[in-house]
Amino acid sequence: MKIQCKKCYSYFEDNLEQCPYCGARIIKNTDKNMEMGEVNSEQPEILFCQYCGTKIESGAAFCVKCGKPVISQKNNSSKINYHGKTNFVMDLLRRFGSVNESIKKAGVISAIILAIFQIFGMKYTILYDGWSGKEKIFGGGAIKFVYSLLTGAGELGEFMDDSPKKFITIGWLCLIAFVIGYIALLVIYVMMFRMYKENYHIYTVISAIKSMSTCAIVIFGFVVVLGLYIGGKMNETELVTFNINILSWLGLIYAAALRIGTGMIISSQLESE
Repeated sequence: MKIQCKKCYSYFEDNLEQCPYCGARIIKNTDKNMEMGEVNSEQPEILFCQYCGTKIESGAAFCVKCGKPVISQKNNSSKINYHGKTNFVMDLLRRFGSVNESIKKAGVISAIILAIFQIFGMKYTILYDGWSGKEKIFGGGAIKFVYSLLTGAGELGEFMDDSPKKFITIGWLCLIAFVIGYIALLVIYVMMFRMYKENYHIYTVISAIKSMSTCAIVIFGFVVVLGLYIGGKMNETELVTFNINILSWLGLIYAAALRIGTGMIISSQLESE
């Protein structure tokens, strides 16, 4: 004989002590005046809004928090993910509506933010304290800085000693790797917009966000670490001041936070597509 769980409305054999679908423990009624085999969960039935996760009263037609219509769990149990244990990332995503849609929008917004940090933030400034006051001897991107450092080209070359030969090859390899990573990150930004526009599957979008944030961590991290190392050497003399653009730091912090946040997405709570 099959019985029905009053929490998730699933049917299963009456010889079980808990629902195999939602895990609710069951109590069989033994009252002779009631039909044998009826199942009750230990706690009263609790419904949750599938969009924001807010508890709602049984029988309510709309969520009192987000106003979205409540879908009957009895008739649509296969489409609903019961939230159970969650975290602040999932709760934050639900505040903006559908979890899947919020993730896709967050990917596009993050691509825009990181692109701004990358284009306008990966820069160094070098000031020289001369007779007429502080003069800017370099102000430009990290790629231009490394190239000038290796070749002695431009204004920077007049103030730098020749690089040791044993570091020339390593320097050029680092420069090439940095350029490739820089371009790859720009390509990923374009892909994020395409995925959102063409409605790619949510797992593909999440993988792209993880790749974007990881690549951004490497690129921004390279700029910051190189700046700290070179800046430390140059700042040893009181005549030179080396500065890393603040947007480089913000880009590194944002990329790290994005990677951590993406890793906290609970796949079992994503909506089926």
